[in-house]
Amino acid sequence: MKAKSNKVLPIIFAFVLGIGSLYLGYQEWNNARRLIAGGVITKGDVLEAIDRRSGKLRSHTYYLKVQFAPTNSSDSITEKIEVSESTFNTASATGTVTVHYLPSEPTICSAGENVDVRYSKLLWGTVFVGAGIFLIVFYKQAANEQEAKELIQEHMQPLLKERHDYAPVQASGFRHLDLAFYDQSQRQLEALGFKLLGDLENLTLKANPRIFLRMMLNPETNAMAAMYHFKPGWMLRVLGAKDAKVTDIENAFTDGTFVCTSNATKAGALNSPPQISVLYMAAATSIQMLAQVHANRVAQHLAARPSESVKAVSSLDELLQTQDQMQKIKAAYRQNNGLTKEELERIANA
Repeated sequence: MKAKSNKVLPIIFAFVLGIGSLYLGYQEWNNARRLIAGGVITKGDVLEAIDRRSGKLRSHTYYLKVQFAPTNSSDSITEKIEVSESTFNTASATGTVTVHYLPSEPTICSAGENVDVRYSKLLWGTVFVGAGIFLIVFYKQAANEQEAKELIQEHMQPLLKERHDYAPVQASGFRHLDLAFYDQSQRQLEALGFKLLGDLENLTLKANPRIFLRMMLNPETNAMAAMYHFKPGWMLRVLGAKDAKVTDIENAFTDGTFVCTSNATKAGALNSPPQISVLYMAAATSIQMLAQVHANRVAQHLAARPSESVKAVSSLDELLQTQDQMQKIKAAYRQNNGLTKEELERIANA
């Protein structure tokens, strides 16, 4: 966590300062533009002259506390106004200064013979936002093995749990995801003999933004399919994560082994337990190709185990029970093996 904070906090700091400076700079520039176009001139009394020094170079910022009476108003207005050095010196000596103000909003005002248009806040805002963008690009990948390990282990904690909790959901509550992808993938799987079982959210993963899984089953082959749109939050995006539209096809066998075929390419950076044979294909692989390759792998798996057979699955409850068995194997493997140096390197380069 410390390594991640060391990276993310400067990015947040840069954007907060940058956006704040741009906002204040735009207000300052817009007010000056309005004063030049429609300001009224009057004389104001200088109540206080303030010379503020800051920084190692002791740079000066000059302010005048000015009192003036707008036209057609019996009430006077007192404002603290930033001014140039020449205006500051003259006003300090004479005790009066020329004031430009807006009749509709007298508190929008400027002091001096001319209205000064300042761009310093806009420039600094641009610098800070640019620095934030640079840091995002520069910090996209982990700087070292320890840092990568911290980041990955944080997001892997749910994967160490032996059982995941699921809840049924309505797809309409996930409009931030590509629902057309879900519908199109469902139709393609239905054409291959799969039947829809339902939409579920994995509550254990606590994904942010939330995602859901569309679960399907082929009653002829007992193949289970799940599709999901992974949409990383801003924290993961800073670290280089990207959207992924994934389809997984799996079969369980009577000896407790599994065959899984997926287009979640980056998941291949992590090793799998020996009981689970996983093939990660390219993200662009079609569902038809994914299903064909999976069927071939199932046949090869059975040929190597003549006494075993495909485990029967006939409902969503039985599918989830099978997922629980697989998750228990994965959790035990990860708890016993942790993260290897090779896995970290593959993840860092993914």
